[in-house]
This record gives sequence, structure tokens and C-alpha cells, in this order.
Amino acid sequence: MNLYKLILSAEEMGPDAALENAIAQAKNMFDQASSAADVESAITALNNAIAAFQQGSGDLTAMGQNMSFEDLTSQDGNQTSSVA
Repeated sequence: MNLYKLILSAEEMGPDAALENAIAQAKNMFDQASSAADVESAITALNNAIAAFQQGSGDLTAMGQNMSFEDLTSQDGNQTSSVA
């Protein structure tokens, strides 16, 4: 897969700080590439970031739909209560 298509597929995976950083680095590596090996290095680095994201090592906070588990209002702010 060429770097351009890999970048497009990575951008479609959703908001993730680590993945966005890897995309920016891959673009920078391509801009400064002086050989095919440099482009291959950019592809490898981006593939590694994609693999980490897919394995759950990425920033998953944007995927949280209901982050209210830290809300203790039902317990009047108590750390423990009889509320199940």
C-alpha cells in the first residue's frame, strides 16, 4: 500500500492523538525523504501506529459514550453508599 492511501485510511479511523501524531510524522518523513528507504520507513512507522491503535493502545477517551461513571451525585458525593 502506498503512503498516501495509508494516511487516508488512518485518518478515517477516528480522532486519536497518537494516530494523528503518527500521521503528521509520516507526512514529515515523506517531505524530507531522499530515497525509497525513507518512504518505507514512514510507511512502517505509520503501520505500527495503526496496529497500536487497533490493539487498543491508542487514546480511547473519544470513544466513551457514557462517561458518567465518575458522577457521584446519586450518592450525594459519598464514595460508598447503599445505592447499587
